[in-house]
Amino acid sequence: MLFSILSPVIKAVAGDDFNLNQLISTDEIKYRNNSSVNTSPSIEELFIANIKKDISNRLKEKGYIVNKIILSADIQDNLNDARIREISVVISKQSSKATGTETVETVEISIGNTGLKKELSNENTITNNEKEKIIEYLSTTYDVPKEKIAIKEG
Repeated sequence: MLFSILSPVIKAVAGDDFNLNQLISTDEIKYRNNSSVNTSPSIEELFIANIKKDISNRLKEKGYIVNKIILSADIQDNLNDARIREISVVISKQSSKATGTETVETVEISIGNTGLKKELSNENTITNNEKEKIIEYLSTTYDVPKEKIAIKEG
């Protein structure tokens, strides 16, 4: 870009017979361009980072905190052919205190011949039904088979 700006000025000063190849070797220019490519993140790293961020944001909107995401992808030279192979997510529910409501704990006491039975339901645990819904959502959103998606609570 700098060359396109300076070229008309140099030609006006030096004349039409000015040859840039005499001053700078084109091999040196190619080397400089190649060295800068190696220091930047790879396409695969950028793709995976963007997918992780997207999954985290989508699950946060649904009321979950994402603790860890592991995914593997097949990425060729072209991002249009990129596919996610597996997704593993460790999540927990956002506490209802964070949303401004208070948690009411349900206590059921049964008294019978078998003794005292006390069951507590915790709103912050993720049920199997919720895990299945999350798996279905991720499967349809990212085109990954359901059996290749793992949801863990943590």
